[in-house]
Amino acid sequence: MGNRYIAYFISGTLILAALIGIGTRGFELGVDFKGGYSYNVEFAQPVDAQSVRETLTTSFGGATPVVKAVNTQNTLNIVTSYKIDDSSPNASEEVIAKLFEGINSVSGGNLDFDKFKKTDSQGVTHITSSTKVGATVADDIKTSAFYAGFFALLGIFLYILIRFNKWQYSFGAVAALFHDVLITLGVFSLLHGVLPFSMEVDQAFIAAILTIIGYSINDTVIVFDRIREYLRTYTGRSKDQVLNDAINSTLSRTTMTSLVTLFTVVVLFIFGGGSIKGFAFAIVVGITVGTYSSIFVATPLMAELSKDILSFGKKTEPSKFFFLPLLLSAQKIKDGRLAFERKQYSVAVQLLEKEYNKEKTRVERGKLAFLIAESYKNMYKSPQSVSWYQIAYDNQYGFEALREYAYALKRNQQYEEAIAAFKELGLEIGSPYEYRKEITACQIAQGWLKEKQRDFQVAPSGFNSNHADYAPSAMGDRQLVFTSDRSSAQGDDTYYWTGKDFSDLFVADLKTQTAAPLDLPALNTERNEGAAVFGAGGNEVFFTRCYTSEKRSDQYCKILYSRKEGESWTVPMPLPFLKDFVNYGHPALTADGNTLYFCSNDPDGWGGYDLYTTERLADGWSEPGLLSRAINTPGNEQFPSLDGDTLYFASDGHPGMGGLDIFKIFRMSDDNWSSPYNLKPPVNSGADDFGFAITERSPEAETQLKAYFSSNREGGEGGDDIYLAEKRKPSVPLPEEPEKTIVYQLFLDVYVLEKIFRQADDPNSALLGRKPLEGAQLRIAENGTATSHIVGADGLLSLELKGNATYSFVASREGYWNKEAVFSAAGLGRDPSNPVRRFELEIVLDRLYVDKEITLENIYYDFDRWDIRPDAEPTLEQLAKDLMLNPGIRIRLGSHTDCRGATRYNQELAQKRAQSAVDYLISKGVSPDRLLAAGFGEESPAVDCICADCTEAEHQTNRRTTFTIIE
Repeated sequence: MGNRYIAYFISGTLILAALIGIGTRGFELGVDFKGGYSYNVEFAQPVDAQSVRETLTTSFGGATPVVKAVNTQNTLNIVTSYKIDDSSPNASEEVIAKLFEGINSVSGGNLDFDKFKKTDSQGVTHITSSTKVGATVADDIKTSAFYAGFFALLGIFLYILIRFNKWQYSFGAVAALFHDVLITLGVFSLLHGVLPFSMEVDQAFIAAILTIIGYSINDTVIVFDRIREYLRTYTGRSKDQVLNDAINSTLSRTTMTSLVTLFTVVVLFIFGGGSIKGFAFAIVVGITVGTYSSIFVATPLMAELSKDILSFGKKTEPSKFFFLPLLLSAQKIKDGRLAFERKQYSVAVQLLEKEYNKEKTRVERGKLAFLIAESYKNMYKSPQSVSWYQIAYDNQYGFEALREYAYALKRNQQYEEAIAAFKELGLEIGSPYEYRKEITACQIAQGWLKEKQRDFQVAPSGFNSNHADYAPSAMGDRQLVFTSDRSSAQGDDTYYWTGKDFSDLFVADLKTQTAAPLDLPALNTERNEGAAVFGAGGNEVFFTRCYTSEKRSDQYCKILYSRKEGESWTVPMPLPFLKDFVNYGHPALTADGNTLYFCSNDPDGWGGYDLYTTERLADGWSEPGLLSRAINTPGNEQFPSLDGDTLYFASDGHPGMGGLDIFKIFRMSDDNWSSPYNLKPPVNSGADDFGFAITERSPEAETQLKAYFSSNREGGEGGDDIYLAEKRKPSVPLPEEPEKTIVYQLFLDVYVLEKIFRQADDPNSALLGRKPLEGAQLRIAENGTATSHIVGADGLLSLELKGNATYSFVASREGYWNKEAVFSAAGLGRDPSNPVRRFELEIVLDRLYVDKEITLENIYYDFDRWDIRPDAEPTLEQLAKDLMLNPGIRIRLGSHTDCRGATRYNQELAQKRAQSAVDYLISKGVSPDRLLAAGFGEESPAVDCICADCTEAEHQTNRRTTFTIIE
């Protein structure tokens, strides 16, 4: 697809040459099309065709005949229109007489007329065959040929339309056929009289054209079928990669078929008679051009016209997190499950509710109810999702419905009901431990809602739209830059999750409460842009853009930088420390412009998205540093913003009200951070609240602070809206608290846990949660001092932290993998408002399953490749660490493919992939004696289904990399 414009140029050049040839040279029309008499004359002695033509021109009264050799010894084909309009009985005899006159002259004047006319004469010059086509008949033949071609193309257009249900496929296919026919006609126009064989355009030529049309459309349908299959199969790939991979997968078949057919036709051309050479040559040209056009004409044209071609896709995060741009199909859907798969949630709800009302069985009703609830959840409609999750659970959908029901209650601020659901959930999976934090968070949120003294008053901004508006950032005087996918955003593509446009940066005038696109062409493009911060007096900008190269399927978000030079801005470039296959975004800049904060889902972080910081250097930026455990959690920390020494950020890892909540922390005198403070209601809600940007601060005024933030809470205009938060001076002064002695203490609660699987003896079954692992040994090392402890039934060991010490832990128990963890007290600091602080560290031990194949998650390979991609490295890195920590274990690395493709090819590819994984582990220090590579190909599917009937989910399950403990 990346080279389609080169193909367009080549095709355009060939078509132009064909049109010029047709306009200037015309065609060598056969008797079928121009009318006349056609004779094959066998000469007793060799003659020169040019001499015969010149002599016959005189005999026929100046009408030059067509004279060409026939690939039979000394035989010429002579076609003349002399007396073709003469309908008298003697006309044919007169033509033969004139023919004889000329031929006799060339042959020396010794021919016998009677023997000349007889087709069975031997040893003398004579006519071997003759044909007459009148002008009227020729016109009829030309008309019939036109209709044959027209109806062939019309029939093919309708066939493709019915087969693929999209006019774009039909247009691409028929345009390619016109392309093939026109170029073939051009070749015959340009080369007739040049090549040493007949290139007449006659009925045989029309038969060749129809054959070319049939051959070419067959190739095109094969490619289109594979594209349609890959659209359903490889849902996470980019549009261009899906098309390229689909074409590449058919190349071997198409090329082999073309070569076999060409070989047959070339043999026919070489050894066939003169009358067949033109037909064979036309087929050769048509096959060559047709194979080319199915790939470089039909497919690109179809794709150019089908902006919604990617009708399927994998689930991504909502737009406020990162902007992974996939496309949404506009095709009408009549099935609720299909609408859900394509993320058309509003359509899915309507169809699924109808299907639910018609369904009779309880289990199926539970499945439908769960999909309806998920649709409402993704549309940010918590009240509707709550009721449908409950219906799904009541209809035996199981654990997942109860879990989502509990979280939906929390998002809907039904905290009492959520507490009860979380307690029931813990009992159902056999581990009250798993949801204790959620229960505590609900109880805290209940208390916040009852507080009468509120820090802020909140109201929606005047520049919201019915689209997503979020991630505000102060810009200059009384202006706010924010992200939106409203209709004035650039680009014609549709954002996959929302079904709306891609996002761009916009500017709001806070005085007039109006908004317009940011007028910086270097920043706003057809890609997804957002979350920007300006520095250096508005002369530099850091912002997020999500994109990919054509070779990669996934879209990754990067922080780009641009600066103003004169009246223009430099081309935005990614910051130098960004890694491949990692998302970065939401930049925030300190007032002096020397420190940049941002978030990233780097696998080396604490989990989810974490906050990082980097310092500006003379020659660039320092290596990013991960903020402390006082800020980052195993959850998501995002959308940092700065106000002096205060850092605002959004998190779902700290105790909050539902989704993301906005927190603030500040730097203390020892340069460490305070405890995160939740801004509470009404800034925070059960929904996602994020992106807090202060625009005014007047500590002595009635309104002490103004800030804008984004939220997807109920009652807004779009999916995300921007709200104004105003902090007023308290009506009743707060009483001064007496000064007291503060005793600072930091505690760490270390939990040793094990996983709970749906099937206890199957680590590949669904993970339900974790529970304390009683009797596990916990070895602790700190500043050269090591201690050992055995945890009790709660799996807990608590210890008091010392200053900025770093603690190393190794947890073990017989029958389990040893695991290690590290916790640093650096950066935790002493916070007078929270002198006693507790932190948690969870160490999860995996049970040893001998001779049990276990699937490794997140091991991906590029199409038709076996190299270890950077995004697969973290999983293998962790496996290498585990093996080094458990020296007595040997494993077999296995690779499996799905059933599609040749068996031998799949076997070889799987072996190479398994060996690549082994080589990677060896490079990390694991002894080769402990590793074995095994490529299983398609022979051991995890899901045993008939290949043609396997769903994509089943194919994905079968495509896996595994390890097995062999001793």
